[in-house]
Amino acid sequence: MSNQQQNKICKGCHCTRESCEFLNEKGDILKKYYKCRNNIKRSRSIKNKNRNPDVMINYIDITKTIYNSLTSLSNNNELYEGENTELSMSFDIELSTLVNAILENNGSENIENINSEIGRYIVSLILEGDGYMWVYHIRSEKKDSLLLTYYCNCRVDLEKQPTKHSLLDKQRDTPSYLKWYHCKGTINIEILSSLNYINIKYSHKILHSRPVHVKTTPEIQRFIQDNINCLAPEIWRQIQENKIKGYENITVQQIYHWWSIETRKKYCRDSDQLLSSKLLLAEFNQEIIVNINSSTPALGFLTDLFYQLSQIDLDAIEIDATLEQIVWNGNYILLWECLMVPDFLLVIF
Repeated sequence: MSNQQQNKICKGCHCTRESCEFLNEKGDILKKYYKCRNNIKRSRSIKNKNRNPDVMINYIDITKTIYNSLTSLSNNNELYEGENTELSMSFDIELSTLVNAILENNGSENIENINSEIGRYIVSLILEGDGYMWVYHIRSEKKDSLLLTYYCNCRVDLEKQPTKHSLLDKQRDTPSYLKWYHCKGTINIEILSSLNYINIKYSHKILHSRPVHVKTTPEIQRFIQDNINCLAPEIWRQIQENKIKGYENITVQQIYHWWSIETRKKYCRDSDQLLSSKLLLAEFNQEIIVNINSSTPALGFLTDLFYQLSQIDLDAIEIDATLEQIVWNGNYILLWECLMVPDFLLVIF
């Protein structure tokens, strides 16, 4: 092998080094050789340790900090709203203290996705202080930290134009209650585990009117529980027809939200989908005939219907190309029914 093949130029220090010096722990060839990479890591670590932190507060003071900053602003109305008013701030909290509080509240010594719980917990405290609704936007992995970003749910960036049927009487949903603003409302939650703190950056360029939220009534929640084997749009239609309390303003999206929660509570047995399916099948004493654990796992099982097929005069059983429904003797059976109600033969790819 020639020297040109053995040697490589480092993109960091521009020195020529042997190719083996560019390998990482996994054996991948990187652009910088190992000593150069270590120097960069050391430099970043020193920079972070010498960083002048923002104001450090206790996590229980997040709500009060946000509220006090909001009420101290001028040029806004009695609801602390103002089209020309901006609220921005940055502060730090201790990571370990917050994690311990979350674990204690959940009655557990370990939570599978603790970083997501941290984000939700902090946002819930901010919501109590400013009264705005915040939705998860993106997660960004950095060298020495994890960044969780949340958006104000009235940001114009989040506006979607749902596809509606051209005929008004065919449109199932109710109008949107949200008004959209160029508020650029953002919460950045940066978790720096190695330094044991969390940096929170809050920015709201326009303190617009807060959205009106229509709550799902207990009567509607009970109806969803009793009709969990129906699709969300069908549940919404029945709620409208039966005029269940709160039907006037309920949306399909709200129905789907509660339907998803109730479905998970009833059928989910484990966070691992494949394991959850196996546990559920075991509860119903169903026979598993295919069990493939690979990069593309598969699970197949037999149910009572399989043994009844030989006794039924069938013209055909068809499955559509999108695997959304089965056509059985001209009758449509939705695929989710196969998943939810263990009366069907199904192979999951």
